[in-house]
Amino acid sequence: MPDQPVRPPALSDANLFETLDLLSTVVASVSDRVDSQTEAIGKLSATVAETRQAAFAARSQTDPKMYAELAGEQMTKSFKVHTEILTELVTIFADEMKTLVVQKTELNAIRQSLQASISQKTSQAERWMARAPFIACFGLLLALGLSLALPRLFAATTSGCPLLGGEWLKSTSADRMACVFYKQ
Repeated sequence: MPDQPVRPPALSDANLFETLDLLSTVVASVSDRVDSQTEAIGKLSATVAETRQAAFAARSQTDPKMYAELAGEQMTKSFKVHTEILTELVTIFADEMKTLVVQKTELNAIRQSLQASISQKTSQAERWMARAPFIACFGLLLALGLSLALPRLFAATTSGCPLLGGEWLKSTSADRMACVFYKQ
């Protein structure tokens, strides 16, 4: 029987009770430690979960894309009224520019019409000015002719002689009447 290991002698009941008591104390101590470690692990797990949630919240709060969207929304809200006003002003300016273009076209047409009219009037005046010496000569000749002919015509009529300041005189040799002027 040399192959069988040697066993130590069996313990007495008192030793067994004492060993059992020590084992139960060790098991209770280990159980308390496991409970406290389980509690610590639970707290640690809760802390890890809170930390993870805080990290996700911090990541979403520090996300540049999200902040860009928020900033864009705020700018859109802030600038919307001003943008609408500026859009309305641009529309008004565009309408005014169209009106000004139409008015400018009309004014150019009026100016060209006036320039043509002035040019026409100027050429007519120049033609009359070119005729002025001839008209003056004609007027002078007409005045000279009338100054010679009118007294003769007036003197030949019965009412014209007194108008010129003369008197009718009947000649004795012939039965004629003559308009005569006396010096005083």
